[in-house]
Amino acid sequence: MYEIFFVIFGLAIFLFGMDRLENGVRGLSNKGLTRWLKRSTNNRVTGAISGIGITALLQSSSMVSLMVLAFVGGGLLPMANGISVILGANLGTTMTGWIVATLGFKLSLTKLAIPLLGFGAALHILSRNQKAHYAGNLLIGLALILMGLDTMKIAMSVLPELVPIEQLKNLPPWAYLLVGVFFASAIQSSSATMMITLTTLNAGYIDLTAAAAITIGADIGTTSTPALAALTGPPAKKQLALAHVIFNLTVGTCAFLFLLPWVPTFFGGFSESLYGLVAFHSVVNGLGLLCFLPFVKPYARFLSRRFNHAPVADTKYVHQVPVKMVDAAIEALEKELFELRLMVFNLNVRNMHLETQKLKLTVDQQNQLTSVQESKQSFDQQYHAIKHLEGLLMQYGFKIQRKDLSNDQLSQVNRRLNQARHIVLAAKALKDIRQDLVDFRTSERPAFKMKYKQLLKPQRKIYRKLVALTLSPPDHKTLMEEIGNLATTNQEIYDAFADAILYSRKESDLGHSELSTLMNAAKAIWLSNDFLFTSFNGVK
Repeated sequence: MYEIFFVIFGLAIFLFGMDRLENGVRGLSNKGLTRWLKRSTNNRVTGAISGIGITALLQSSSMVSLMVLAFVGGGLLPMANGISVILGANLGTTMTGWIVATLGFKLSLTKLAIPLLGFGAALHILSRNQKAHYAGNLLIGLALILMGLDTMKIAMSVLPELVPIEQLKNLPPWAYLLVGVFFASAIQSSSATMMITLTTLNAGYIDLTAAAAITIGADIGTTSTPALAALTGPPAKKQLALAHVIFNLTVGTCAFLFLLPWVPTFFGGFSESLYGLVAFHSVVNGLGLLCFLPFVKPYARFLSRRFNHAPVADTKYVHQVPVKMVDAAIEALEKELFELRLMVFNLNVRNMHLETQKLKLTVDQQNQLTSVQESKQSFDQQYHAIKHLEGLLMQYGFKIQRKDLSNDQLSQVNRRLNQARHIVLAAKALKDIRQDLVDFRTSERPAFKMKYKQLLKPQRKIYRKLVALTLSPPDHKTLMEEIGNLATTNQEIYDAFADAILYSRKESDLGHSELSTLMNAAKAIWLSNDFLFTSFNGVK
């Protein structure tokens, strides 16, 4: 009876090995994978190729699907490109079957696994180097996968003595299909289901047609992972999850109805049935990719009309990206900082009564600047929204910091949190003198109003430049040079105004309290601008 438990134990070891392998690969190449995705998804073809390559590397289409969900939800990948990656991932996952069919049943896997496990454990436990730690996880994962597969293979060889296996051969094809759906959904892995199917086929308990039906079911069942992840997510995640479900369900249905009856004819001629099964799996997903790829863009447009009724979240990007995907999370944080900066620009322009039309912005710049503001929000509501967003970003950043980060990743998170703090301080500096600015505008004393106009006139130039640099940033070196020039200009404006207040003979019309108020306002505006300039430090 314990042989049945050996099969279960083997599967558990295999799944845990997959988890360790994924952890190791992600830790060694997380940033590289992110960059690869961004560089190589310019069109549907390169997106599909990237999906094939990443899935072949990670050995998990579910993991790639979750990664793409986060990237699309976080605005890091367009919907059409994300769909292309998903399509490619379905073909890439067939690589697992080829490796196992070629090597897994011809070698003593445990003998190979033991030295890998020992060396990996030594790296994991003894090394203080982060890369070595992840490399250890990778080797441990690989060893456990081999041991799990070997355990299942040995247990399967004696299973007929305990279970009436022969009865399995009399089931209809749709029953095998449902078995594949159930297993892939239950264990959240089509690769693991494929391993079980290959092991069962190798032992002769099912024929090639039955194994093919299970494989089709596994491809359908594996869509449950991203579907569940997107259930409570924003529209973009739900749309991409639906794309995955529709694709796999359509391809699976067509394969079951039109290809499955021909499996013995076209795939039964291989020297071993294992090769026939993995070839069938590759052909099905390859044909699905070729059929869907030309229609990715209209497919994306169709999906974009779904789930748009979902409520708008307090953030645009970070709530869609899990913090465990560190590099994607950092990029989502960067995009939120862009929104936060525009919100503060809006508030400060409103506070100083500069009127966006007098900033001489282009129509596109003006639309982008005002896109972050609710038309009917009061000043206090705008400021509260800024503080609220800052709090959410701080909370998100702290969650990222609790992950296992490289020094560079930690530095990036800290820098972005510091940027958020300076952006909000820029809003607070002007909020503190809001009543003074209102008094300036409503004053009936000509000398007072004249100084107010002198104080604010140069701010139009500064904000016009800041908006332009934010919406259309040049290369980093040029950006920092421009910000440095603005900081110099800001200091010169303050010094000139202070000199005019303190030394001009015409100030006899102003009282001491009025002079003090003007100087405080000038200092607050200078400080607000300085906070904004500082917030650009470290911008990519």
